[in-house]
Amino acid sequence: MIDETPVAQTASPNDASDLPSPAPQPVEARFPAEPFACPNCGQMLGPGVRVCAACRQPIDPSQIKAVPSGSAVQTPVFALRPQAQVRFPWGVFVVFLVLGSVMTSEGMTALGFLKAVLVFLAIQVLSSLWVFYDAHQKGIPKPFYWSIGSLFFWLPIFSWYLVRRRQPQAACPLIEAGPWRFLNTLLLIFVVSMFLTLLLRLVLGPGPSQKSQPRPTNAEHGGSIALVTPPPVNVSLDSERIS
Repeated sequence: MIDETPVAQTASPNDASDLPSPAPQPVEARFPAEPFACPNCGQMLGPGVRVCAACRQPIDPSQIKAVPSGSAVQTPVFALRPQAQVRFPWGVFVVFLVLGSVMTSEGMTALGFLKAVLVFLAIQVLSSLWVFYDAHQKGIPKPFYWSIGSLFFWLPIFSWYLVRRRQPQAACPLIEAGPWRFLNTLLLIFVVSMFLTLLLRLVLGPGPSQKSQPRPTNAEHGGSIALVTPPPVNVSLDSERIS
């Protein structure tokens, strides 16, 4: 008898290609570990950036283009502009010097020496307080230095500050650098002021108060007797009459 039991057929290797292949698993997109260009605007961003700082768009890591390993990322180079400095305004100082001399002369003539000095001291103190307040309002560094300098050296420092307040973004290292630099600047101003004062005295001569006054006579002394020496009397003696 013939056994009709079916025999299991062994699959050949060629038949494995006919089987359906499993579907590929999607690969999760990741952010690169190096700087990359924004897929929306092209701005170079750091590895940890998830929202572009230029276009404000969220970044999809699947849209990031790979940067070739051989190409170096060019970082922008910013040229630092030197900060402007406020130099001493010689023109404003000369104008203030001329006006101050005229006002001093006229004030002493009209008010007298003592009252004129008190008025000028009041102007100096009030303007120094205004310098301190105005420097705070405009954000100028070291307002205390400007106020103290204007109080003791009103003419040069106050004229300097009037130019400084118009340039709040500039710098004035001679006043605002530090305490020692500030003291050296005041010392230099003091030496120059003394030199100019001596030079003016040599050129213009002594002031009116230093000029020699006429000597008072005996009649100007109160309560004293005016001693006036009589002029000599020439007495001619006639020799004939005596004889």
